[in-house]
Amino acid sequence: MKHTRWIGLWLAVLMPVSILAQQSPVWTMDPAKMMIPQKPVAGKIHGRDFVMDEAKLENNVLEIRMGKDFFPDLAVNVFLFLEDNEKVDGKTFRVSPTSGFGSPHVHLKWKPDKERMPETEMYMDKYAMVLEFGRTVAGKTPGKVYICLPDAAKSVVAGTFTLEIFDYEHPLGAAAGISGKVFIKSGPREIDLYVVCLGKGPEGRLESCGAGFKIGEGSYLANLNNKPRITTLALDKKTGTITHWHSNRPPGWYLVVLPGPAHRIPQGSDSWSVVHEGYYDWKWVELAGPTSQVTANLTVDPASFGTVAVTVSNAPPNAIVTYVPLRADGKLPWPEAHYYLHGVSSVGVTNGQAIIRYLREGRYQLALINKDRWGSEAPVTTDVEVKRGMTTKALLISKEPVKPVPVAQPKPVTPTPAPTKPVAPVMPSLPAAKPTVPGGNTKNLMLTAKMSASSLWCPDFAASKAADDNGSSRWNSKPNDAVGAWLAARWDQPVTICKIVIREAYDRLIEFTMQRFDAAKNDWVDMMHVFPNRHTSSFSALGGQLGWNFLPDDVYVDGRRLVDCKERTFAKGDPNAAVSPVFTLNLRGAPATTGIRLVAKQVNGITISIYEMEAY
Repeated sequence: MKHTRWIGLWLAVLMPVSILAQQSPVWTMDPAKMMIPQKPVAGKIHGRDFVMDEAKLENNVLEIRMGKDFFPDLAVNVFLFLEDNEKVDGKTFRVSPTSGFGSPHVHLKWKPDKERMPETEMYMDKYAMVLEFGRTVAGKTPGKVYICLPDAAKSVVAGTFTLEIFDYEHPLGAAAGISGKVFIKSGPREIDLYVVCLGKGPEGRLESCGAGFKIGEGSYLANLNNKPRITTLALDKKTGTITHWHSNRPPGWYLVVLPGPAHRIPQGSDSWSVVHEGYYDWKWVELAGPTSQVTANLTVDPASFGTVAVTVSNAPPNAIVTYVPLRADGKLPWPEAHYYLHGVSSVGVTNGQAIIRYLREGRYQLALINKDRWGSEAPVTTDVEVKRGMTTKALLISKEPVKPVPVAQPKPVTPTPAPTKPVAPVMPSLPAAKPTVPGGNTKNLMLTAKMSASSLWCPDFAASKAADDNGSSRWNSKPNDAVGAWLAARWDQPVTICKIVIREAYDRLIEFTMQRFDAAKNDWVDMMHVFPNRHTSSFSALGGQLGWNFLPDDVYVDGRRLVDCKERTFAKGDPNAAVSPVFTLNLRGAPATTGIRLVAKQVNGITISIYEMEAY
């Protein structure tokens, strides 16, 4: 007996993980028989052994994955469909094959042999699951799961996992943070609120993180882009209390701002960016230690606003004026703050003048920036004192070389020529025709399409707004409808499409697929996959096939992010990053179809915002 025990122990030690995964769990469609093993999640997905490498919860989607690359080798995604600001703590989900509509959706992902992109199967019903979440402590949420799917391979995973939940209610241990209330003293209450926290991260680089919504349309938004450093804005609908949090911050100085009214400004001929004018309020705060907690209350009080009238001498054509509040000691600790905040605090220069309104009283530093030379030169700056109810004048003198004013020369007197035989007048050359996509159309086919979407923020952001040829309107999905969100166009008769242009309002889309409607299958099918190229920080679009780094010669490639016809990278914290990215996707084969659909796969944020989706 002793020898038998030792043999069993040695077998357990020497047995590969894949073999251990094969031993359990058992596939069953009866939740009552699902005894969750007390070990990390394992099992089989699409006939292959699965051992969990990571579990994460983002935008109410639980992902349990295997693989270290950007895309998982194997994964199970569970879409929980929680309400705004609803937590998973203590929740249990029990699903049987007969549960029907309203259950979480499950996506099964796997990479075929020698492929770098995963395929996906979706299950909205006819599966079985037990999913339990524990209580979050010090940023950690325990959980356990047992899922059995009705695919041909009878995929099954079961076991325990731990999530990292870094939000304002569950900071990372005793990490430092900033919080406060937002008070609306007077004026309309249904205003756009957007709070930004600017400071240095653990690596010593400046970073800004913002969250916002329009009162009456939203009530909660958490920005996870720099997690575990989270910025959250929330409205308690019962009490009307508005609160902001900035969790898990390292010690140092921080500027918390509440930008003023939002405006859209053109960026070139066919794109726009959203900027805010002025600051409703702002606070400089210091986190002295790793456990410091600081309060920064913010108030919207129109009586405290002032105006600055800036005269710009010799302004370059693409100049803007930015403005950043100064600390109590009259200093700005980070000169680069002007670049990081230009999206929420800048105005254009017109005829040598820039007017800044809605500035809360206090001291500011103004900067004149030439957008054609972001970061390549120090901006011209000046400090001003803004007083409530008054207009302060300021002067910024550009470093641009002064262009000489041409002096008018007297026209030479020429003798009147002798009469000659009349000559037929030379006809002016016709203007060049509008360029076309080979074999395609010059007319935007989307203008005749019927639009639909997975969701909308509110009626003002309907799907039709993304196909109205209006650069100032847009479709916006509702909060937490990001991964899996879609925007679709349908036509009564087949149309031939050679090119699709997608104009984002914000840099949100990381990975997505373009689909066409297949009448024979009466369903949507993929025709293009757009995904990040991690080696070049750019994007690749391959029509008809998938890939990662290299594009075949026969693909007509124009599918990288283009802004003003210049390819740009989108590194985090890069002041050159474009505000409103544009995807230009050229389709191989010019498919004829009655519908196209964009489906988001990876998203930077909790919502998607698209000015226009065009088809030619």
